[in-house]
Amino acid sequence: MKIEVRTRGPVDVVVVAGAVLGARDTTIHDKLAELLEAEESLFILNLTEGPAFDSQLLGELVAARERVRRQLGVIKLVLTAKQRQLLVASSLDSLFETYPSEDDALDSFDPLVSTAGIP
Repeated sequence: MKIEVRTRGPVDVVVVAGAVLGARDTTIHDKLAELLEAEESLFILNLTEGPAFDSQLLGELVAARERVRRQLGVIKLVLTAKQRQLLVASSLDSLFETYPSEDDALDSFDPLVSTAGIP
């Protein structure tokens, strides 16, 4: 799995690409921990090119959400339609704000942290 972080205004966009999570793969957790240590607090997690949704990934998402919220941050997800359906089927959809694109997710942040027009 590969993780790329792009900064768009005050928001860190974490793009996850690659295969299914391995048994010891904590890359998402580690990357968010690193960003939180740097006092970042606004995140978009883009999973549209990432691993298949399985119980391990769902657990990682819930853990990431809790960790970010404990530090008064916000995490939003960018998902494909199929990924969104799987989140709904697992009854976890009420825990996350989900969007079909990064731009839609960016636009959803409070206007005080608006990133409109920022690459």
